[in-house]
Amino acid sequence: RRVESGRREDLGDLGEELGADELLTRVHLPDLSGDRLYYRKVGTRLAQAISKVVLGARLRVQDGIVAEARVAFGSVAPVPRRARAVEAALVGHPVDLAAADAVTSDIAPIDDIRSTAEYRRRVARNVLRTWLAAEAG
Repeated sequence: RRVESGRREDLGDLGEELGADELLTRVHLPDLSGDRLYYRKVGTRLAQAISKVVLGARLRVQDGIVAEARVAFGSVAPVPRRARAVEAALVGHPVDLAAADAVTSDIAPIDDIRSTAEYRRRVARNVLRTWLAAEAG
């Protein structure tokens, strides 16, 4: 049995870190009560479809200012990727839709049978803007 502690800053490919005889059985998350959480999957169908873009995000807002932001995208790079430029654009300011423009420097989509890289860039930005608009109220 192995217990990993600390924070994973990069999501990466967990399969590369597990030994041949290891199995991930649980993940413990910190208390996120009060944080604003969001998840969105974009695909051709609602279920059992490979995603074109996935967004998972969390904001901690204190007195109208973003104190902490975690934004990650899937299906826009070889492995899930944190959107650090977007996070930096959000922290220390009120929620601002313009932060979504930074996503293009955070992702590296490719053209494949499901979508073009340009489509993924546009959808990633639009999904992020939609969420930020809802958070900004």
